[in-house]
This record gives sequence, C-alpha cells and structure tokens, in this order.
Amino acid sequence: MSAHKFQTKSTPDLDSPAILRLEETLKQNSVNLNLHGPTRFEVLVERLHKSMPGLAEKSLGEILLAGDAGATAKVLSIVWDAAKDPFITIGRRLCQVYQTENSSVKIPAAKKSSHDWGAGRASEETYTFVTIDVAKSGGLARVSKEMIEDAEWDVVQRQLRELGEAYSEFQSKFILTEMTTDAVTSQAAATANKLAFKDVTQVAYKMWKDQNRRPNVLVVNPQEFGDLFEDTAIQNWITYRGIDLVPGSQFPYVGDLRIEVTNLQAAGTALLIDTRYGGALVIRRDITVEQFDNVVEDLVELPATSRWMYKSVDKNAIGKITAA
Repeated sequence: MSAHKFQTKSTPDLDSPAILRLEETLKQNSVNLNLHGPTRFEVLVERLHKSMPGLAEKSLGEILLAGDAGATAKVLSIVWDAAKDPFITIGRRLCQVYQTENSSVKIPAAKKSSHDWGAGRASEETYTFVTIDVAKSGGLARVSKEMIEDAEWDVVQRQLRELGEAYSEFQSKFILTEMTTDAVTSQAAATANKLAFKDVTQVAYKMWKDQNRRPNVLVVNPQEFGDLFEDTAIQNWITYRGIDLVPGSQFPYVGDLRIEVTNLQAAGTALLIDTRYGGALVIRRDITVEQFDNVVEDLVELPATSRWMYKSVDKNAIGKITAA
C-alpha cells in the first residue's frame, strides 16, 4: 500500500501574534473577554466571528470544506456544546475537577494525626499521595462533499454533536467504572436483582459508621431506579409527603443524599459517593479539534482530542450495592 500525505490545518493558536493583535483591538473597543474556565474554545469562536462577520452567515456545509480559518473554530464550538450536555457529563459531577497546566499531579490524602498527651506534643501530620498522570483520548468524524450535497438535513452538525457526546460518555463511563472497582464499602442487595430502600440505607450507614464518610450522591441505572418505586418506604414517601422521587432530587429520609440516574452506570450495581473526597478528575487540555484533508479518499477528517485522567483519592468515600 502506497503512503500518502495529509494537508494539516491546525487549530488557531490563542497566543499567535494575529490573535493577540485582535485581542488588543477588542479591548480598545471595550469588549469584555472571559478567559477563565473550560470554555476557552468558545472565546476563540467569538473572536473569530468578530473578525470575520460573514462567517456566522454561512452554513456549516459551506465553510467546512472551504479551508477557512474560522471553519475549525465553528466545528469546535459544535463539538464542545454537545460535550457539555448534563445528561452525559455525570462523571464530572461525581468528583472534584481540577484544571492544570501539568501533565502529572499529586493529590494529598491527609491521615488523622494523633496527640501524645504524655509528652505534651502533637505528632506530625503525615500524608499519602495519589499521583494522577494525564492521558489522551479522542474521536474522529469523517466528512465528504457527497455527504453534504446529498443530505436533506444538517448531517454534518449531527455527526459533530455525536463526536462531542461520545467524548463525554467515554469520560463518564471511565469514572463510573473506576469508582465501582475502587469502592471499599460493598454489600449485596437483600433481594437479588431488585434494589430496595433498605439496601441504600444500610450501605450509607456503614459508610458513616465504619469510614466516617457521608455519601451525598446515589448513582443508579434506570432499571434500579424503577425497582425503588416498588418499595413500600418509597411509596409512603411519595404518598404521605407529596414529594416525587425524580433524578436530581433528595433520596427519602437520608439527609442530603441526591439520586442520579444514568444508563452509563452498569445495571445491577448502585454507587454511593461522598463527592468531596472520593476522586479527582485532572484536565490538562479539554477538547480541541483539528482538520485534516484526506486527499486520497476525498474526505475531511476531524479528530477531537483531550488530555485528562481520573483516579479515586479516598476509596473509603465510595460504596456500592451489588446484585441489585
């Protein structure tokens, strides 16, 4: 098979002289720029649209294959918008999220200090560390002229949104799988294949009593969520208190425990998490998109990549109910 070359069009550099000059111009015109948080790419899109007003008037199909510098920015905006969907970013809501410029981060986990009353002094605080090394993940969308010409709806935008959704789904599944594996407190459901109110309260109590951790999130699959409505305790809560049990609401009778429902959680296992201590998601670089012209197959390939990693920091803060 003969080798072939790709023509690469890189994502515009925010620190390039052209962008810096544009930023200075916008500042002189009293335009407020917000460079904080994970929406770095939205800022770039806004700058490009201000510098190229006609870009916003063009359809995605017209600009995607045009070699326009703003095309990549608009593509990135679509992918990023889809990746922020709250239904699939559940993983980020179950842990602490840190944005960093480093490729490796140490997260300290404090141990309880002891006091030697006989000597009249306190022993030194000792720490253990969880080292988190970021890794790269990504996906690829492939676009052809024929796809754009023949589609009766915006198939390109739909494909790009699916690319963003796939990124967040992969990240959330990874976090949920790691938490399920790392959970210290574990107990099987009293009735096989049926999650009950008592199962949840027993594991929550064990975490309070044995680990001094108060779980504030219960994560269940829709199947286990349906099981709960067959439990008398849940039915009484709804009937006599008039409070519905819905995703995001308080779990009955258990303090500040919030219930999250997602099909990204494996069926048959429910998680109880103290999100303050359980784990950390370290993000070195959130989603970026590049554009490659595959001249052999007459395609435009759009890889979206990011660098991140999750690890459980305090495994005592994670519990699970199995065979539910």
